[in-house]
Amino acid sequence: MLKFIGKRLAYAILTLFLIATATFFLVAGAPGDPIAAKVGQMPEQAQEIIEKKYGLDKPVFQRYTTYMKNLITTGDFGESIVYTGKSANDVIKENTWTSAKIGLLAILFQVTIGVALGMIAALNRGSRSIM
Repeated sequence: MLKFIGKRLAYAILTLFLIATATFFLVAGAPGDPIAAKVGQMPEQAQEIIEKKYGLDKPVFQRYTTYMKNLITTGDFGESIVYTGKSANDVIKENTWTSAKIGLLAILFQVTIGVALGMIAALNRGSRSIM
């Protein structure tokens, strides 16, 4: 049993690592950069300051290693680009309950519909009509 649980935990950690890596490189490979829309018509000097603040002036691989080091050692996702002055961890914490409520409502809806359709299917077993 412990072997099974250990194997599942290893798969979960590997999956999270692959998702974090894929997400990072998909965002890094997108046209422009994450702050392009935010800076808009800012002077060139202001854009350079923002790029330096978020580390966008560094090569992609260096940004990736810094991101993964912070994520693995401290669980820090970094500073939010959208919500200035907040860390990404704080934004996640603030929105976790809302996401959980939406997920629970979706599960409740799915179970209700699934049980109802299962009962209809069981009552009409062997026939071609639904009702």
